[in-house]
Amino acid sequence: MSNDGANGFYVGDMLDAMENEDRVVRDELRTAAEERVRSISPPYVLDAERSVLSALLIDAEVAMQYVEESGLLPSDFYADKHRVLFESILDLMEKGRRVDAVSVADALNRRAMLDEIGGPMAISMIEAIMPGPASAAMHTRMVVDKSRLRVVAKAAASVLEKTRLGHSVDDVVEELELSINMANRARGGTTFANLANVAREAMDSMPALGAPRPGIKLGFADVDRLFRLVPGDLVIVAGRPSMGKTQFVVDVIKDVTVHRNVPTAFFSLEMTSAQVMTRLIGSECGIDLDRMKVPGHEMVTITGAAGDCAAAPLMLDDAPGVSIGDIRARARAAHRRTPLGLIVVDYLQLVHTEDTGNTATDVGRISKGLKTLARELSTTVVALSQLNRGVEMRADKRPVMSDLRESGAIEQDADVIAFLYREEYYAREKTPDDKRGVAEVIVGKNRKGPTGAAMVRFDMSIPRFTNLARDY
Repeated sequence: MSNDGANGFYVGDMLDAMENEDRVVRDELRTAAEERVRSISPPYVLDAERSVLSALLIDAEVAMQYVEESGLLPSDFYADKHRVLFESILDLMEKGRRVDAVSVADALNRRAMLDEIGGPMAISMIEAIMPGPASAAMHTRMVVDKSRLRVVAKAAASVLEKTRLGHSVDDVVEELELSINMANRARGGTTFANLANVAREAMDSMPALGAPRPGIKLGFADVDRLFRLVPGDLVIVAGRPSMGKTQFVVDVIKDVTVHRNVPTAFFSLEMTSAQVMTRLIGSECGIDLDRMKVPGHEMVTITGAAGDCAAAPLMLDDAPGVSIGDIRARARAAHRRTPLGLIVVDYLQLVHTEDTGNTATDVGRISKGLKTLARELSTTVVALSQLNRGVEMRADKRPVMSDLRESGAIEQDADVIAFLYREEYYAREKTPDDKRGVAEVIVGKNRKGPTGAAMVRFDMSIPRFTNLARDY
């Protein structure tokens, strides 16, 4: 018993020692990272902060124009006393009171904060700087820029620490992106659009005034009447297994990329690039490529289709286990080389995430990331999605919104949600004649247009989706 107790004591001591050592390492890494950041460039210019405050004390109405244009915030001041002074000036202006050294000192004295900023003499010394308008405008922008640099520097130190401590790539990338968004945050009045320009742009895009409908056609007339591939949109194509989701987007790529030369990135998480290309070639030539042997004239047709597909501006990525961060990074890199008109992800539930224990949260991060990517690159992102088994339990097996796996997050982020449904898959030999070789594209959500169902032809032998409408 005494030995066991001793061993337990020693093990406990060892664990405590390891924990303390880990804490020391983290503290040393943090300190070293912060020192490196400080040694690169001072993240503040106190004279610029004083210059901005002086301009406000001398003529608050004029100086406020520079403040509003730059989007300067109290948190942008590095020195606490400068931040307090700026907040006091803003408070006086909001109340419609005069701003000068005396009124600011009085306001701070009432709040028992005058001594914190150095007393009346400190305010008078700042007022005496008297910068010109050009200097005040320049110094205001400088204060904002230094504040943004501090955000980046703090993120860099944190990311360096997380990297050395073995945090996941997703966590590190997410923190970086959040910090960049904070540093690039839109400020002040610059976020408000010019209404005349917006109205002109809106009128130029109105079909009622003769403008063409926005977006890229999918290649199916009835589907195109419901929705198109609009830049900035996230389109979800959902269905049960074997409904033909992958083939549907391959046929869209054939029309958009092979025939109309729109640069496209395809992230295939389920099939290899060779398998995707085989489907694309088969759809292009209209020949069943699974046959053991084809006649010579069909071989010529297949070869020609393969050449056309190989020449298309299509980028295939079949790397398994990619995360939303991987997809966004690779799409950005491809977009810098050739602006993308379409990004396809097959399929959403196969995108790798750090397992949080909450599937809805994980899927929500993916759908939000894809929507952000569509907006950022001004391109359409099409993501395939599985449906849950609830469809199989109903007499009417046409999918509805609640059939989406983790539907809440997807519904919120998607601009268009389209379901693929083939009655022939369920009815088999009992399928009515008008439903044989036919699939429905059911649009359950459409942020910019109507919902409803469109019919397309489905040839299972190739396989291939083709246009059913005659007027196309």
